[in-house]
Amino acid sequence: MEARKNRGFFVREAPAPARSDEAAPPVAAETGRRTGPVNAMSLMRSMFHKISDKPQPGMGVFPADWLAGSTFMPAAVRKVTSTRALHDFSSHYGEPMGDTGLRRALSQKLAALDVPATPDQIITTVGATHALDIVSRTLLRPGDPVMVEEPGWAVEFARLTALGMRVLPVPRRADGPDLDVMARYCELHQPKLYISVSVLHNPTSYCLPPGAAHRVLQLASRHGFYVVEDDTYSHIAPPHASRLCTLDGLQRTIYVGGFAKILAPNWRIGFWPRRRRWWSRCWTPSCWPR
Repeated sequence: MEARKNRGFFVREAPAPARSDEAAPPVAAETGRRTGPVNAMSLMRSMFHKISDKPQPGMGVFPADWLAGSTFMPAAVRKVTSTRALHDFSSHYGEPMGDTGLRRALSQKLAALDVPATPDQIITTVGATHALDIVSRTLLRPGDPVMVEEPGWAVEFARLTALGMRVLPVPRRADGPDLDVMARYCELHQPKLYISVSVLHNPTSYCLPPGAAHRVLQLASRHGFYVVEDDTYSHIAPPHASRLCTLDGLQRTIYVGGFAKILAPNWRIGFWPRRRRWWSRCWTPSCWPR
């Protein structure tokens, strides 16, 4: 078996004798580990091809039989597809930012988490990954360095690689991200973004301690990078969980959430409260769902 960074484990053939004229694979200066190319699109496609009937915990979703017992989704679908409701919903374009009632409910949900966001700040998206994509396209340019947690959501590694970003892996431990590694990246590369699953981190399930959250925000303030907090699992999180956006009040933090994990994984439903000064930048056609 061979472990490949950001890709998983693979069965490896016996290595051929090295030739003297072959170049050695590059070594990451910060970690001393050898790195290799990542085929981002191939990784994203292969992750969604079911290879067995066994549970796939790496996908981060509940087992299908856990979701099948709920009557909420069938009842909601029947309500919105009744004859009159379906006609009203389908006969004209809706609000580009998302349904007004849904955004109002999301504002109340965020207020319960002490994340300040009015309904007119919230955009609904085609899943949390789409929200992350809009954030990346708004704030980053190809070649920009981005810190991500390792281990982490492999699709995020692949998505950033496909966009041409420089991925800087930050080890995620029980006590939070390795802050020494983050500080070294800040000194060497001046990263533009740090993407974190602070609550019920996938795949470790750890929650970020308050002290570590405070130090992450101190680094962000000192070095000028933004923190994207992917709170996909907020619906099942413990009430005492620390969130970076709660401590920071959306100053240098960006909150991303979704419902796919608890409602229906194939119904991509996500949202993010945008900063007011980014409004015009977030409405370019490249950021719209396709």
